[in-house]
Amino acid sequence: MPYNRRTGEYYESRGRQSYSNNYQRNDNRAPRKKSGCSETVGRTKKTVISGWRKSARQFMTFVATQNNGDNAHAKGGAVITNKKGQEYTRWTAKLTNKTIGTVSTVSCLYNHATGKLYFPDLNLVANPKAPNGGYWGKSSRPKR
Repeated sequence: MPYNRRTGEYYESRGRQSYSNNYQRNDNRAPRKKSGCSETVGRTKKTVISGWRKSARQFMTFVATQNNGDNAHAKGGAVITNKKGQEYTRWTAKLTNKTIGTVSTVSCLYNHATGKLYFPDLNLVANPKAPNGGYWGKSSRPKR
């Protein structure tokens, strides 16, 4: 029989009382991750950021690397500085939607100070340095 510490009495259990968003999980376990991101050095000695994201109906992955400077959008691979003095580099990411099987290439910006990768067209941010395995999800910055 369960014991109520506040009243000091035992009471009859009526089964599980609380339901959470994590499918009646055990309260001792952490909730399931919905995204992840990691930063590695590839075979060509370039930094590669990869991540995954699970939403209600889709599972998406990405792999991003710095532009070579051959791309017209890279502006020669030069560092871009905004009005606040933050430095960004243009990167290219390959997005794969595993649910419907589409693959697309998008442009993104890598912030040197924070190590975050921004997808301005999609309003997403990837942070490989976030605790518990990184984060790839909605950006809190407004869409420009």
